[in-house]
Amino acid sequence: MKHDLKLRDLRSLQELLDDLEWETELIGEETDYPSLAAVLPVEEDCDERAVFTYIDLPDEDSEFTKYLQIYLQIPLKIDRIPAGELIVFVNQLNMLTLIGSFSYVPGAGGHEARVDYRYVIAMEKEALPDEGVVGEILLNLVKYAQMAEGLLASRIEGTPTEVIMAAVGHELEAGWR
Repeated sequence: MKHDLKLRDLRSLQELLDDLEWETELIGEETDYPSLAAVLPVEEDCDERAVFTYIDLPDEDSEFTKYLQIYLQIPLKIDRIPAGELIVFVNQLNMLTLIGSFSYVPGAGGHEARVDYRYVIAMEKEALPDEGVVGEILLNLVKYAQMAEGLLASRIEGTPTEVIMAAVGHELEAGWR
């Protein structure tokens, strides 16, 4: 995807998110991989953070389509949970969500382990991201990210994964989704 097209789209997204009261910053405008960082202040001590960037595919694989990635990071210290258990936990989270996927990212290079939530929007190559579509997707992503954060916080506080997932199963049976 051409650099000027990425910047055009990210600037359009920036305007949209500013209108929705997200705080935004366009990062790396001069690089091949610019991105848009966005923060939605939810409560005094709690923010939802998202990063928007485009996936670069070879031209022959993206003649008509472009792919906008949205990442949300679950802002919890997860280092007290063993990696193997986190992988299982994240798989369970993925079974609960209707859109996007969670991934466990191990700590490396001075960075702490974390859980990310990712969604990809496919759209026509020349079209700008649709305001209604992006807004609705963000509402759903924030909802699922907050759900995951609550479940992970319970696990960090010592509740066994099996107990958490059993409780979630009961909620799903009651129509929580």
